[in-house]
Amino acid sequence: MKTYKSKLLLTSMFVGLIGGMHAAPAMAQEDADPISVPADETEEEAAVQEKIYVTGSRIVRDSNLTSSIPVTSLGLEDIQSSGAYNIAELIRDLPSAGVPGLTASTTNFSVFSGGLESIDLRNLGDSRTLVLMDGRRVVPGAPGTSIVDFSMIPPDFIQNIEVVTGGASSVYGSEAVAGVVNIILKDDFEGVELNVRGGSTFDKGGEQGRVSLTTGGPIADKGSFIANVTYDVRGGIFAKDTDYPDDEFYYGAPYGFILNPAYSTYSEFGRFDVGAGGTYSNLVYDNELGEVVTFDDVPGAYGYNRNPNRRILIPQERYSAALKADYELNPYVNLSTTLLYAHVSSDTDIEPYPLSSEDVYDPTGLIAAGAVNGGMPLTNPFIPAEIRDAAIANGYESLPFVRRMSDVAARTGRYDRETLDLTIGLDGDLGDTGWTYNTYINHGRSSSVRIGTGQINVSNLRYALDAEVDGDGNIVCSDPTARAFGCVPVNLFGKGTITPEAAAYIAAPGLRSAETEQTVVQASITGNAFELPAGPIGLAFGTEYRELSTVDQVDALTSAGLNAGNRIDPTIGSYDVYELFGEILVPLIKDAGVIDSVDFEGAYRVANYSSVGTNESWKYGLTSSMFDEQLRFRAVGARATRAPDISDLYSGNSQSFESTVDPCAGIEASTAGDYAAACASLPGVQAAFAADEPFVYDQLETQAQYVFYSGSENLESETSDSYTVGFVYTPHWMEGLTASVDYVNFEIDDAITSLSTTRAARLCIEGGNVAGDPICANIVRDPNTSKILYGFAVPINAATFKTDGIDVQVSYRGDVPTFGNTAADYGSFSARILYGYTNEYEYQSSADSAPSSFMGSVGYPEHKFNVNLGWDKGPLSLGWQTYATSEVDYGTYADCDTALAEYYASLYPGSRCYNLEPEWYLEHSINAAYSIEDWGVELYGSIDNLFDEFVYLPSGLPDSDTGLSTAGGVFDPIGRRYTIGLRKTW
Repeated sequence: MKTYKSKLLLTSMFVGLIGGMHAAPAMAQEDADPISVPADETEEEAAVQEKIYVTGSRIVRDSNLTSSIPVTSLGLEDIQSSGAYNIAELIRDLPSAGVPGLTASTTNFSVFSGGLESIDLRNLGDSRTLVLMDGRRVVPGAPGTSIVDFSMIPPDFIQNIEVVTGGASSVYGSEAVAGVVNIILKDDFEGVELNVRGGSTFDKGGEQGRVSLTTGGPIADKGSFIANVTYDVRGGIFAKDTDYPDDEFYYGAPYGFILNPAYSTYSEFGRFDVGAGGTYSNLVYDNELGEVVTFDDVPGAYGYNRNPNRRILIPQERYSAALKADYELNPYVNLSTTLLYAHVSSDTDIEPYPLSSEDVYDPTGLIAAGAVNGGMPLTNPFIPAEIRDAAIANGYESLPFVRRMSDVAARTGRYDRETLDLTIGLDGDLGDTGWTYNTYINHGRSSSVRIGTGQINVSNLRYALDAEVDGDGNIVCSDPTARAFGCVPVNLFGKGTITPEAAAYIAAPGLRSAETEQTVVQASITGNAFELPAGPIGLAFGTEYRELSTVDQVDALTSAGLNAGNRIDPTIGSYDVYELFGEILVPLIKDAGVIDSVDFEGAYRVANYSSVGTNESWKYGLTSSMFDEQLRFRAVGARATRAPDISDLYSGNSQSFESTVDPCAGIEASTAGDYAAACASLPGVQAAFAADEPFVYDQLETQAQYVFYSGSENLESETSDSYTVGFVYTPHWMEGLTASVDYVNFEIDDAITSLSTTRAARLCIEGGNVAGDPICANIVRDPNTSKILYGFAVPINAATFKTDGIDVQVSYRGDVPTFGNTAADYGSFSARILYGYTNEYEYQSSADSAPSSFMGSVGYPEHKFNVNLGWDKGPLSLGWQTYATSEVDYGTYADCDTALAEYYASLYPGSRCYNLEPEWYLEHSINAAYSIEDWGVELYGSIDNLFDEFVYLPSGLPDSDTGLSTAGGVFDPIGRRYTIGLRKTW
């Protein structure tokens, strides 16, 4: 761990909660050498110097004490040698990291998260991992959540990264349930450094480049500063640019078959169903042939291949500027500030919009009251005679359709995000008491704007489809008012038949904007209370005020559900919280035989939220050192909490067209039991019984249902109980070797999950369908028929997570053996092995549901390794990294060597039987650097995914991310890529 001179110690504060100060906890092994004490320093000053701040604690401790909770460090050497564009990529390879919810590959299809980068520790959810910068909170980047966007952190301004395992809410507050990721910024730099790097894949594109300038130095012998400006850019990659199949594959046919290719039935030519008696008669007008044909979705015909239009890597452009400075106002007061600004732009691309007549003529009447059969008028002059005649013959009063709207606009999203985070603080000595104080105010603002294309203005399209032939033989819109406002008729029959003028009339560019603001004010003091035989009791306590607000709004068409998509309401909400916290360290034993020390520690925090009231968190633990600091034991138990996010509490209604299973469906007058009695209270059920009929839904009534997802102000805080038990071994017989083993155990209760409308309907009936039941309020039935029209899926505190496992860390650094040749110098060797074993991962959505084990599924392997080997001699350094996970179940269950399999293969021409056998996933990377000391230059390079490892998971498998043909948050979707660069220092 890194130590600091007494003056720096007094002008900084605990890493646990400060923003923008200098104290940095538990640095990586590469940075572990303590600074030397000048000869003119007194013994007292040297003794003070041997005090440090330990990650996960605010109390100043002797340097021979280690953290009571496991800490994994990524040092400056790890960051600089990595070819990662975003530091989140580096953290995700740690065994404690789970499957992130947001990455540059998996957010291409997201509504408002394109290009965001997040971290999920222990697979407990991104929102249960707290991300800090210099020990303080950072303004969230995902609106309405606590999720920090790693894209806004400049990599060249980072000194090291520390990942803390276990609940740490008593030290850091809410969200620190699974653990903490602490980004420690540089604060000790003098001179100028220019870093220029570039890279690309070997065969897919995705070029990237970065120019970064860092400078720093003293301020009038009373302070110092460090500043950085960075510009970097990354190109995107489309699926068509990869080695994946050019066609879209789909896994899901019987017995594990891939339909090859499986094109979408939303054709660019349009598809029109005019079958009689419930049968399908899918007709297409081929304008290139000039005739009506039967739809066929095999290659070369009328299906649409979506895959080429999908991105597997989102392009990004980033500007950032950062500043840290401190200045001694007087011997007892130090002023410090940290400023971070970032502007990040990203672009998403997916296939053109798949439009259906239901999007335009909603049978619920929300969009077009009185629409018949949910289709365009049969009087539309663009309808080919053969299709119109078939519709009329089969009793249609309007024409239903589906069509891929590729001739309107590409479906894209342009994201612009801006983050500004400022901290100003004062810290220093409380006179000559030996106590120190720290106070700061932090304010951060994150804004996001998304401009989307490719959506359809269904109100205008409805006018454009109601067309007629005027007196001059021109096809025009029938409504004269619509014509006066620029209505242009739309021809949906054939490929490329929508004119540019018509496309402009029905296009609905989307706009969504959000702004999140966070303010934190904190004050604390720390010091020693009094002496015990084993040493002084350490104390730290303080108070914190925090407020967070989000405003997330969409354009008028989206808000009304008139852009052919689902309706989305704004999310506007805020909360504040007052907190008191304290921590104690009690030395129990010191220098008793083989026992060097035994210490007890405890921490407590109470928080009063304006949203959910009061919650409490705490921790308690023991640490012990034995055999002259060679063996250390540690054990900690913790209660952690997570207060609901703004989106959990105040998210506006978001519409989704989903059916709700009614527990009363199918019930008859003769049905007995509690369900029957509760259902019989519904007027529609009574009417059905009176007619001697069962209570049933027809197809239209089921298809017309929809669900609104929203927040709920009835939520409470989640609670988590965790404990860790382990040891650290640093033998004297092998200098440079450190090993640790820790058992970790988590259980989260009252976790926030969504109450589905189907479950709400069942619970309402089980409760007797009592008036005023809040569960029943989530289901809206037709007052006459009692059929479910729509429902509200609201979040509730009901779920439980359980997981446990073992973490192992082994590191070594030393000279390469010379085997008796004292004149030889073979350089130095380093090794770090991180291993994670997961014993169980269990999720239970509610007390009345069965628990589900995720162990062995994609993203939940039993074993994970991260191995880092290094060698350096003089100006040259080389490195090798391996990331490995044990075999998992890919969800393919085909037995391809049977006659039955051959039979099904014959039913699907062009398909093949597919069964991916479980195997270990191994991803290797290499790096090298060469320094030219006289020039102040370092040349470096790396190759990631050296052997181009790729796990092909076709669409249709449960863990395949749409458009990626793999699980993008688990396996590398990009492939082999390189980085080369140059650092120049003055």
